Amino acid sequence: MFFKRKKLQCSSCKKEFQSDEKLALFVRAGELNGVTNLKAFAKLQRLECLDCVAKGSK
Repeated sequence: MFFKRKKLQCSSCKKEFQSDEKLALFVRAGELNGVTNLKAFAKLQRLECLDCVAKGSK
């Protein structure tokens, strides 16, 4: 059985991130407890593409 990988998307504009694209990850420092698998952790957080960060969308 094969599972399709969930693509990372911008929380504002829903654009899918490419593997070489830069993104902004918004997280509170209190949520970081030790070593974290960033890829799995990032799927649960608010992500924004650099265009949305520049626009200041929330």
